[in-house]
Amino acid sequence: MGRRKFDANIEGRRFGRLVACKLVGTRARAPLWECICDCGKACVVGFYLLLSGRTQSCGCLHREITSRTLFKHGHGGRQKGISPEYRSYNSAKGRCTNPKNKNWRYYGGRGIEFRFTSFEQFLEHIGPRPSPHSKYSLDRINNDGHYEMGNVRWATRSEQVRNARHWYYDKDSKRGPKRDLTGQRFGRVLVQKFVGPIYGRHPGWQCICDCGHVWVTDGYALLKGSTRSCGCLQREVASKWQQNKKNSGNE
Repeated sequence: MGRRKFDANIEGRRFGRLVACKLVGTRARAPLWECICDCGKACVVGFYLLLSGRTQSCGCLHREITSRTLFKHGHGGRQKGISPEYRSYNSAKGRCTNPKNKNWRYYGGRGIEFRFTSFEQFLEHIGPRPSPHSKYSLDRINNDGHYEMGNVRWATRSEQVRNARHWYYDKDSKRGPKRDLTGQRFGRVLVQKFVGPIYGRHPGWQCICDCGHVWVTDGYALLKGSTRSCGCLQREVASKWQQNKKNSGNE
């Protein structure tokens, strides 16, 4: 089957916002036409891009559509920059909906949902972030609840620490860990019992290492994986590295 033939003379024809004016040359055997856009800007467009409808303006149409769809609320434009409210909205949504997010396991990975359907709904409910912006961030009132109406607020760092999910108050107003680590193993570390808060509000746990050493460590460090021994593992790795370096130097 032969190639379909087109009328190569399109002078004066309109393609979207573009009007073809004159033939100015070729590129890869395709005619190039100089066009005038309705905005007044001149541009050179390939013949087949015009016929297929892929190019309908000098670029102004794409910018207008993008502006209407992405920045209709005025909090994410290029001129004013991304507002703190819009940044918090996107961050919270990503933590709950994107498995590739670095904090996914603490939010979406444990069942926390983002239930706001739009940024406008979110902003209308929670309101602008208080000043100074650097001291406030998005917080959930119930740390085991979802990002939804009635469970979000702007909170300071100290308010968020008091609301951390590793703590609760029982009927006797005694502080204790919300997550029981007793009997769990983290690397060479076996957790024995909870001993109380350390470093301010961090949960302190008495642990025993496989080497026999008993000490108190931070529960956050155990959960994050930064503490895997009493320090003996690090010493062993450093000793092996120094020995290998010494042996390679003697060769």
